[in-house]
Amino acid sequence: MEIQACRRAGRGTSERWSDKELDDHAVMEAFYEFKLGCPRDLTLPIAQRDNTCGFSWIAWNHASRTAGARRRPFSLNECIFVVDSCIEYWHSQIIEWRDHPEIFTDHIKEFCQDIPDACLLSEDLLEVLDPHTMLLNRRVRDVFEGYVYWIKVRKILDRLVELGMEDGGKRATVQVLTPGRIQDEYTKSQMIITHPQKMSGKALQMDFAMGRGRIYIEPYSRTSFLTRYDEYDHDGLFCLSRSIEHLRKTSYVDYLLAGLSGLYGREDKTKWGLWHFMLEYEQELPKHPKWPKMLGNHTQRLLGEASMISDAIDVTAWITKEGDFVKKTEDIDWYTEMKPQIDIIYKIFAYRTPAIKELEYNYLLQDDLGERLMKQWYQYSKMVYNKDLDELFNLNDRVARWTPTGPDTSLESGMSEMKLGEDKDRFAQSGHSYLKLKFDSPSQKVKTRPDRSMGMTVANVRDPNFPANNLITSYETNDVPSIIFKINNKQMKLVRRLFSTASEVEGQGQVRWDDIYKLMKRIGFRVEDVGGSIIRFVPPNNAGIPFNEHRPHPEVSLNAVRYRAFGERLNRRYGWSINWFERVSQDG
Repeated sequence: MEIQACRRAGRGTSERWSDKELDDHAVMEAFYEFKLGCPRDLTLPIAQRDNTCGFSWIAWNHASRTAGARRRPFSLNECIFVVDSCIEYWHSQIIEWRDHPEIFTDHIKEFCQDIPDACLLSEDLLEVLDPHTMLLNRRVRDVFEGYVYWIKVRKILDRLVELGMEDGGKRATVQVLTPGRIQDEYTKSQMIITHPQKMSGKALQMDFAMGRGRIYIEPYSRTSFLTRYDEYDHDGLFCLSRSIEHLRKTSYVDYLLAGLSGLYGREDKTKWGLWHFMLEYEQELPKHPKWPKMLGNHTQRLLGEASMISDAIDVTAWITKEGDFVKKTEDIDWYTEMKPQIDIIYKIFAYRTPAIKELEYNYLLQDDLGERLMKQWYQYSKMVYNKDLDELFNLNDRVARWTPTGPDTSLESGMSEMKLGEDKDRFAQSGHSYLKLKFDSPSQKVKTRPDRSMGMTVANVRDPNFPANNLITSYETNDVPSIIFKINNKQMKLVRRLFSTASEVEGQGQVRWDDIYKLMKRIGFRVEDVGGSIIRFVPPNNAGIPFNEHRPHPEVSLNAVRYRAFGERLNRRYGWSINWFERVSQDG
């Protein structure tokens, strides 16, 4: 079979590629033509976040650019949006582990189950006396450390806004290229983001080496494993014992996982980015329904995290028209001010708690392990620093929440532009205050019944050129956007289950993921496939910070603990409860 490649920008002729000889550009072009249906003689549309045809954003965006589409302009506001989403995800991981130790225990079991066999197959890993606890401590440490890094990046972006940096375009380019505080702060943000990227890359390599890839890897260098694992500046943990093209012929799924993990053979010259392998993986996934079960939840979760980080790096780099700009200087010191917090994280999660010692002794992953670990880490933090983890990292103050004061069904008037911060000024104001600031028309009445001719969800938007900020625009009155919260009886039953407790009948059993998906779209959320198993829910008109959730696989349902945790996140993020849903549904 032959694939007709889509015309690249600046090239007047088409070429034909054999499916066995597709190079990087050909794969992207073939994808873009067949999945988007681009007219051959027209300009390729710019990729939009709200229309990726079912593919993850990081893969879709890079595919469009490689296929010849014009590079979409990124902005400082979009960068803030992406970084806020990362903060929300890493913060929610910590809160979920703290409040739902059953979920924490499940996560521990996912990434610790295959360790002993892997260690026996690699002399390089024999120095690791207790691989269970090494990976467990490192995974938790990475989540806390990543959270601290994203908070720092967010503060830098706030500083850029205060310094008067333009939202994007030529003026922003000039500001960044001109020596001064804006250039220093912008460069600092890029330097910090590379650290979560390195942590993510090593986590993926470790996951591959401990799982399916154990027979394909060898030590990257003669440096000890623990040294390679702990030093961020080290190039890698492992490398392939063969070329990546040879691995492709041996095992296609392992070739994709190796590429996603940044693993290559020593002789490999061409190295593609994460987005290339993510796109190829997502293209092949429908043909291989058994892959999700083969890969496991932890691998999918790591792939999603890598996609989020890659997106943040991409957006940050392309704020300017120069792209990929990082000031080459040793004068910028960003680590010194972060070092105290990083040292605290390292000390706490290097502590061998009683639960850790027990795990080292018998290697049994007991059902109460997550609860005991988290409790002991909190106690150790209190003992050493006179503050628990919540107080050290302000975990309870990071999520601004709108508390509903009336039956208004408008999300735009119901939620403010929530931001993550430490002081009270960052918390959301009331809906009326928000409308006053946003539209400068407090006397206008916001009607809740939309124009029936307009679609309410992303699923109804098919035009690739349709701008995301026009997703919900002109309604019947005063062009003030609003969303109907009235849901049907079946969905109200689902809402009751989401906000139930373990002692209630509704708090037992399972909930289908598709039902949650339909509910969120019904109330106007945009649903984005981030990558791996991570799904992002974006409020209508971006009226609030989005949140991220793990899509279950290969299962199709959430168990009682997870769907109740989903409801808790809606309450924590937006202040919603079953009573509020019932009230606004009746009034709608």
